[in-house]
Order: sequence, then C-alpha cells, then structure tokens
Amino acid sequence: MSDFDSSFEAGQLAALFKPKLTSDPNRRGADMLLRSLSSRRAGQGGSTRARLARIVSRAPEVMVKVTGRPKGKNHAAAHFDYIGRKGDVPLETRDGDILTDKEDRAALARDWGDPVYWRDNSTVAAVSMVFSMPAGTDPDKVLSAVREVARSEIGHEWDYVLALHTDTPRPHVHVTVAARGDTGKRFNPRPQTLHHYRERFAVNGGAKVGHSAA
Repeated sequence: MSDFDSSFEAGQLAALFKPKLTSDPNRRGADMLLRSLSSRRAGQGGSTRARLARIVSRAPEVMVKVTGRPKGKNHAAAHFDYIGRKGDVPLETRDGDILTDKEDRAALARDWGDPVYWRDNSTVAAVSMVFSMPAGTDPDKVLSAVREVARSEIGHEWDYVLALHTDTPRPHVHVTVAARGDTGKRFNPRPQTLHHYRERFAVNGGAKVGHSAA
C-alpha cells in the first residue's frame, strides 16, 4: 500500500469532504485527483498529497458551483435583475464598470443574448456561478478573491459581471459569464475547471478560509 493510501483512505477523505450534493463538482474534482494520485508510486506524490490535503480540509467551507444557464436576452435580463436586486446590488463588469440602472442591465442582456448572435431565444446566453466562503468572512475579502479569479481565469476571453451578496450568513458572489467569448468560444466550465477555480478562490481568500469566524 502506498504512503498516500495509508494517509488518505477513501473513507477518511469522504468524511472530511462532506459535499451537500452528490453531484457537487468540487467533490468530483477531488475524486479525480484522488484516483490520479492513488495510481502513482509512493515517492512521487508528496507535494501533491499535501496540496490535496489542504484543499480537502477546507472543502465544506469554500464553494464554487454552477447555478444556472440563462437562455436568451429576456432570461438574462431577469437574471441580472435578480442578482442585482433590481438595482440595490451593483453589478461589476469585466472592465470595472458598475451597473445599477435597469437600462444598463437590459443593454448587457441584449449584448449577450440577442438573437442576431444566437440561433434563437432558447440558446444559452450566460453561465451563472456562485463563489462562497464561511460565515463571518469579510465580504470585501470574498469579493476581492473572486475578482482575482474572474480576472485571471475568465476575463481574457469572456465578459462577466460580479454581484456581492451579504444577505445570508455566508458571504457569496454571483459570477455570471457570457456564454459566447470574444473569439466565439463558448464558456462551459467542466468539473475540473470548477475545482481549479475553487482552489484559486481559497488561496486568494487567505489561509483561514476553511474556518468560520467565532
């Protein structure tokens, strides 16, 4: 049995991870890492094992997941109204612009979901995600961490908006990404991609993101 197998047995990993949903992409990402590492020789995976241990230890507290895929400009506009609380919560764009007016949100929805660019109103215009941290985390810290992930991992190709919500115990940011990129490439994050976003989010948020504040 390898050193990794003796340290992180499947039952121990499952007990640490505890995803809320069996389809949680973060769990699938960790499972893929586990399968990959288990097949390696004991002497080759030390640093990667430590990295996985850090990720898994804070898994129940740091979350990134896809929450929806608005279709067409009308659905996109309704989604912007929801995450922007009809103007009460500002939407921050890739360029750093702040959208609060209904007209601005509607214009962005047309840009992302106008039938001129899509086959019809049933085509996905955007992909919505949520990034959240433990209760008690500084909301500005959460927004800053998400902003860095979006800028470095998404903004090179896709437009997006960020909306910070503090109306629940866990501060969270809605990240909605245009489905069609600058070069026409579609945004369709896979479980591995979401897991990577989550790891970057945790690192950007600081070493204590895995623990709720007292």
